[in-house]
Amino acid sequence: MILPNSKEIEQSYLGCILIDNEVLLKAPVSKEVFYYPEHKEIYEEMLKVKPIDINTLSKFSASLLAGFMNSVVSTTSAEKYAKILKEKYQRRFLIQKFSGIELDNEDRDLVEIVNSIKKDLVEINSEAKLENNPDLADNWYEDYDKVSKPEIFTGMPKIDASFGGFVGTEFVIIPAKTGLGKTNLMANWALSMAKSGKKVLFYSLEMSTNEIMNRFIAITGNHRAFDIYTRAEQKDLLHGTIQKFKEYPITLISQAGITSQDVISQAYNLKLKGEVDVVMIDYLQRLRDKGGENETTRLTNIARNLKDFALNNNIPVITPVQIDKQSSKSNKVEVENVSGAKSIADEANIVFYLHEKEIKRDSITQEQEFELHLKIAKSRNSQKNVDFKIDFNKNNLKMTEYEDDVPTRDIEEVF
Repeated sequence: MILPNSKEIEQSYLGCILIDNEVLLKAPVSKEVFYYPEHKEIYEEMLKVKPIDINTLSKFSASLLAGFMNSVVSTTSAEKYAKILKEKYQRRFLIQKFSGIELDNEDRDLVEIVNSIKKDLVEINSEAKLENNPDLADNWYEDYDKVSKPEIFTGMPKIDASFGGFVGTEFVIIPAKTGLGKTNLMANWALSMAKSGKKVLFYSLEMSTNEIMNRFIAITGNHRAFDIYTRAEQKDLLHGTIQKFKEYPITLISQAGITSQDVISQAYNLKLKGEVDVVMIDYLQRLRDKGGENETTRLTNIARNLKDFALNNNIPVITPVQIDKQSSKSNKVEVENVSGAKSIADEANIVFYLHEKEIKRDSITQEQEFELHLKIAKSRNSQKNVDFKIDFNKNNLKMTEYEDDVPTRDIEEVF
């Protein structure tokens, strides 16, 4: 079977590069788009030499290369050629992928097949950008003050100042034990991001839409959360809060049993429409990807999938990680005691550790009390183990920093 291709377009694209080397930057493609092995080999050599001309490509026939150049009417068509080559490649990829699907093999799980297709579809639409020196250095310097500035923040000023905010490519985890406030922290951050105009895609994997909305509304309008939960709050008193909340660009997906590939495909579709700046998943272990050898392998694969998505699409992915029961009995969390945490933490760009600290008692008869803290346990752009005291108002579920708190830094490294 002859798969979709265009020999003439491949030759014309290569001819454009020979005439104008800048085409590699203006209309880049990957080597995979070339159907003919000889064209792929020539393109690979073009990426290695400088300048790109008949002399530097002397291992190939001069008449062949000249023929490529003669087929070009104008190098302004390079972008059109590149688009056609990518489309031909995508069609070949899909034909080969779908023709190889074992739909008649009942031993293979159908969900696994569908998720594999979703992953491939996202990957084929994620294009790598090729840049060679000296253009690589020149472009970086020229765009220094235009790109890579942190634009997404937690809304907690001291914490944001400490780690610098999210640039957009981060995979972020928040280890914490059950009942400590992971969902409330996520809800507070989501609202703060949305208030600043960032489009938030929020996954609630263990709470219904109604349950998570209870929290969003309580935080937004400073309402007593319990009164909203029990519907004791008068409905007409919520109207102003609802109008305010409607202005926030939050998309909520409440669905159990989905996989990391479901998240990635949904988020990617929203990205194409310009409707997502940050993805929040409550929480990582609730994703239902198939296992592999053990639970650690399963969670590592999930973390790797989400990290790849964040990096390729410039969208941060933030998700809590459930601490196991053994670690929950202690205020000190060792990485190896958190389910899959060592490998997950290795994948994460940033780790925020939500935990409690005992408050010193005046006497042994006094009831033990705790403070809530958030520690930057891992970050490439700031000091690690900087610890912040968090004010958790359990009445309206708001989480803020204490204005007079001086963050501490532990010498011991947790992650």
